[in-house]
Amino acid sequence: MDEIARRLDRQDRVLGAILAALAPPEAETEGAAYDDLVEVLCDLTVAVADVTAAIQALRSDGSGRFQPVEP
Repeated sequence: MDEIARRLDRQDRVLGAILAALAPPEAETEGAAYDDLVEVLCDLTVAVADVTAAIQALRSDGSGRFQPVEP
């Protein structure tokens, strides 16, 4: 379960890096293409947050029912 949290954290950092790399200079921030890029990246960020919440809900629901198997 900690592995899932680490992967989601890495995904969040990657999304931040993508946004930073794709962000144009201040002079180029006025236009439909930039607005579309920001909208898509916002949607992607929301989707990652939704998946994170769903995984956390599944983990909390399942943690009481299933006990780890000892090797």
